[in-house]
Amino acid sequence: MSMPSPTQASGPPPPSVVLIEEAYQKGTISYETSLLYKVYSVFDPQKLPAEYHSSTPVKCATPILREVVRNWGTLSSQVKRDLAAYPALLSRPTLSGPEYTYDTAHFQIHYTDSGQDAANPAYI
Repeated sequence: MSMPSPTQASGPPPPSVVLIEEAYQKGTISYETSLLYKVYSVFDPQKLPAEYHSSTPVKCATPILREVVRNWGTLSSQVKRDLAAYPALLSRPTLSGPEYTYDTAHFQIHYTDSGQDAANPAYI
């Protein structure tokens, strides 16, 4: 007996990113198209083809943003141009002091301990 896919299970519809990933895994769309559609699902959902629209929001966009950054060097120039329309993908604010990072399973937290945007020392 096989388990139902997320799109076959009862309950709320899966988020667009799940529908997009399923299409990629089935070979319906290419990896680059899946990545572009995942970005659209976060920043520009009206650009998604109808079959990937969902009323269920994605829980967190961080994995999508990290996937874009991680694979930037392998993407075609056309996809890079399409993604460049969303500057939040590739840039972050510059911190006023030295930058430190703290990695968790799902996030990478950037902070500084000095300057106008310093983290509260009680929490560092």
